[in-house]
Amino acid sequence: MQHLQLLPAVRAWEQLTGARSSFSTVDVLKESKGSQVYRLRGDQPAEDVVAKRRRRDKLAPERTVYEHLLGSLPVLPT
Repeated sequence: MQHLQLLPAVRAWEQLTGARSSFSTVDVLKESKGSQVYRLRGDQPAEDVVAKRRRRDKLAPERTVYEHLLGSLPVLPT
């Protein structure tokens, strides 16, 4: 089994936050030719992160929605 710190999604999160992660598992939510979506699971549900990998030009409009429109909404537990 591959160590979690070596997975690209975990490395990207650590680079973004500047801190070593403490994720317990990584779930593949979607994998296709153009994009991948992962759930990085923390010790507590509130620590989970959903990470998406896609070409920057394709992801830019979606990122704008998340940052500007959805960023002010509360996150509810599932």
